[in-house]
Amino acid sequence: AQLECLPDEHSGHGRNGTDEARFCTGRGTSMHMDGFTFLQRGETSCVIFLFTPWLLSSDAKFALAVLGTVALGVLAELLTWTRRTRVSASARLRSRPHAYRAAMGGLFALQVALGYALMLIAMTYQAELLIAVVAGLALGHTLLNVTAPVGETSDPCCVEPVAQGGERAWLDGVPVRAGARSLEAVSTDGATSR
Repeated sequence: AQLECLPDEHSGHGRNGTDEARFCTGRGTSMHMDGFTFLQRGETSCVIFLFTPWLLSSDAKFALAVLGTVALGVLAELLTWTRRTRVSASARLRSRPHAYRAAMGGLFALQVALGYALMLIAMTYQAELLIAVVAGLALGHTLLNVTAPVGETSDPCCVEPVAQGGERAWLDGVPVRAGARSLEAVSTDGATSR
């Protein structure tokens, strides 16, 4: 008995039996083990995009994954903006502490989940997807959060609260007050310093 190799279902052949139209090879990988790889038609393993059924086995699927990744990055920054400007400033939610905590906690959980999904996408080591992660986060930050005070970290899931108006808040263990153009440290006797 002789064994015969059958063509993989995701590495289709072009017309007339040629391999010209083959997009990728194999049954899929969730991580390129040789480091970052740019797509090389017909030579690169197919990438699994977060879930096994989401195999990037065609130009259209790959393009959709890149665009979806950019959208996820923008959405992560939108959640940062929403928590900081809409939910934290909502008098209606603040008057109901349990609803406020639930809203902030739910949005934070969603933001962390998005952050981990973006991390997993970057960990496929597919260079185009890493570029899409960075582009989405940068685009979202530029559109929504570029005027926000710069925090100690660039982690999109952990945005520190900053005082609004004349309110006092704590930032890295130091009481702060939002000034017209900068944050002012507030001493215990109420004096401010820059």
